[in-house]
Amino acid sequence: TSQTGSADHHLCMLSSRSALNWEPDEQGISGMVITKTLPSEAANVLEKGVRKMTPRIMTWGQYAEAAVNYIQAAAAQWSNGKICKAPAPYQPDYTRCAGQ
Repeated sequence: TSQTGSADHHLCMLSSRSALNWEPDEQGISGMVITKTLPSEAANVLEKGVRKMTPRIMTWGQYAEAAVNYIQAAAAQWSNGKICKAPAPYQPDYTRCAGQ
């Protein structure tokens, strides 16, 4: 599994590095070349940053909401939906996070 993760990480680094290049154009003038993968690479970086930051700024109430959501999802999976339906993935309300 670690080899697969390492390979995925390597491919991700290659795709992010190729999203923005410095190279000459047809007339030999060097300049910035932005490929169409740049927006998706930027979105991936932002998502990773938000995922890392979120647990540090959530309120205790939001932790409780996330725990209830997790327990409800586990109960729905365990009972094949007979006890309750699977909830939507928990998404914290960032306007309620600490430090606002």
